[in-house]
Amino acid sequence: MYNHIITQDDISLEKRYIQEYKKDKNPDLTNRISSLEQAVMLLVEQNKNLAITNQALAKTTESQGKRIEEQNKFIVTSLQAQNNHLKTIQLKLNPPQATKQIEVWKPTEPTRPKYSTLQRIWYEVTNPEKLRAN
Repeated sequence: MYNHIITQDDISLEKRYIQEYKKDKNPDLTNRISSLEQAVMLLVEQNKNLAITNQALAKTTESQGKRIEEQNKFIVTSLQAQNNHLKTIQLKLNPPQATKQIEVWKPTEPTRPKYSTLQRIWYEVTNPEKLRAN
């Protein structure tokens, strides 16, 4: 593939060759060569214009890329702030981690009074309330 960029020196050299050739006696051929020369010049101009537009597009894409990076940084920082806020809310809503064991009140077991057999018989006759469990 031919990767040579056409410069003004190349064009002036071509013009010289064409002028030398125009001295020949074939006008048809010289007209063809001059039309080809004009086509090549037109292609050179179009290539220059395309290079300029490509450079302009590259600059705009760089600026857009920077803008997108800034937007991404802003989004990341805002998401981090929201995440921290949600963590604090979650900690407030969650039940406490350590719970105390609460003992339920139970009445004391009634105990029967312990009396000797003779006292028991006496209290059964005279005061049976003393034999009840407290």
